[in-house]
Amino acid sequence: MSKANRRRRQKQRRDQRAAQAAAQAVRTAEARSAAPRKTTTDPLTDISALRVSVEDVMAAGVRTEPMRWVIVRCAAMAERKVMTALQEHRIMAYLPMHRFYRRPRGVLQRAERPLMVGYVFVGLAPHQSEYDLHLIDGIAGLLKSDGVTARINPWTIVQIAAMEAAGAFDHTGPRKPAYTKDQLVRIVSGWALGHQAKVVEATEGGLRVQFEGLFKGSPVPLHNDQVEPVEVPQAA
Repeated sequence: MSKANRRRRQKQRRDQRAAQAAAQAVRTAEARSAAPRKTTTDPLTDISALRVSVEDVMAAGVRTEPMRWVIVRCAAMAERKVMTALQEHRIMAYLPMHRFYRRPRGVLQRAERPLMVGYVFVGLAPHQSEYDLHLIDGIAGLLKSDGVTARINPWTIVQIAAMEAAGAFDHTGPRKPAYTKDQLVRIVSGWALGHQAKVVEATEGGLRVQFEGLFKGSPVPLHNDQVEPVEVPQAA
């Protein structure tokens, strides 16, 4: 497999993980918003367990006053451009970010990308309409359901902003090993592409794996991005 194809596969896996994280964030936020809450004058009481404040949420560009929240579609990598244009038109917008490490040419670097690639949350005030969004350069359209613009529960937006402020989407801090000892993995890049191995040591920095068969020998070091878990079928 060529380097270009390997990079394409790695990018597809990263985008898939980001999309899964975004979907899980929305499901978690909606589940929390649907859960019974104590009667209170403060609508943010339920985020107290995340150890964030109202100011943390508002710093992300999310306000607590009533608004109609929708999702606009834009080209990948154009999310920040759309955010800037929305802000220039005094339209509230929120772009949750996923922060992670990457290794271009083997050098560890911090990076970030939108949690929902190609989408931006937009809050419309009472005096604003969906027509105003079609005037923004870079917006391809609005997310619809059965031909009708999909509306997002404002509490869902607040929950996602609170989760971001609490570091739920930030994977650049201290990390636990992604794999465990004796776990079976498949090599997805490098000289042993396609082969399976067993993890003999897992640390924050990477893995040491033991091959069988053709590559049998001493354990060899690998980075987490070079492997994927192998599902072991459960005995009936």
